[in-house]
Amino acid sequence: MSPGSHDVPYRVREGSTRSPDCVLLGELLIRCVDSRNREGTGVKDLVNTLLGTAWIGCLGIFIAGCDSSSRDVPPSAVIIVVDTLRADSLGAYGSTQGTSPNLDQLENQDWIRFERAFSHSPWTLPSFASILTSLPPPVHSAGYRTVDPETGTPTFTRLHPSVPTAAKILGRDNGFRTAAIVNNPYLDPLFGLSSGFQEYDHEAGSNLDSRPANVMVDRAIGFLDSLQKGERFFLVLHLFDPHLTYDPPASFAEKFVNPSNKILRPTPEEIARFHLGEHPSQEQKELLQDLYRGEVSFVDSEI
Repeated sequence: MSPGSHDVPYRVREGSTRSPDCVLLGELLIRCVDSRNREGTGVKDLVNTLLGTAWIGCLGIFIAGCDSSSRDVPPSAVIIVVDTLRADSLGAYGSTQGTSPNLDQLENQDWIRFERAFSHSPWTLPSFASILTSLPPPVHSAGYRTVDPETGTPTFTRLHPSVPTAAKILGRDNGFRTAAIVNNPYLDPLFGLSSGFQEYDHEAGSNLDSRPANVMVDRAIGFLDSLQKGERFFLVLHLFDPHLTYDPPASFAEKFVNPSNKILRPTPEEIARFHLGEHPSQEQKELLQDLYRGEVSFVDSEI
């Protein structure tokens, strides 16, 4: 049995089938798809409710939709997940660092900014499962520590195939073309998050070697260019750049890094030790914060 393939059954208990602050994603998508029976249901309803499923903690979510000129044709949807994006690094949430001019402009385009919305989990696998199912981790059961019964090696529970997901509902049941373009080892298809996606572009990478935002966005544009005219789609795009290690392109690092600090730049090995609890010096801490802002700025420029 491969790592991550150990299943925990989909546990639905009376009174605990959803997070208290979100609408079950499957119910929402069915309502949006069945727009002929609900006059006026459109992309804004999809955006407003999906944004309530999770927000910036370890994951930042931005959702865009494509309205149709006819109410009889349901919208398409894009979910952009930015890994480890802090709310206080964005101008829309009070940052004065100038890291996010493009994302900040969304507020001028009739978008909604949520003040009290939180990720369901502090790490990728259960958080992503909640995003795609609108269920909290105790219900969807993905991301719990377990042991592979065949090899005896530690692993994590996968998303059970019986759990409804946005990709299943839109793709299998309603004819949308579904695609995900993702980084991160815990988004490996072995963990079940590819369920329902017709196209699942995954590269595990690592903290030291992961596809940057410009490559990921180019792949997303390639998917959009491949669509037939009028073809409805559901796209999930995962951008990993603000995660460890902090290594933005030079032009973005220079926007924020104090030149006197450059010589103190930690090695990837030192950053890994910081992640495990070793304390950086004050100068290193400030440098890492500046490099992080450079990563956020780079992602913002691509979005």
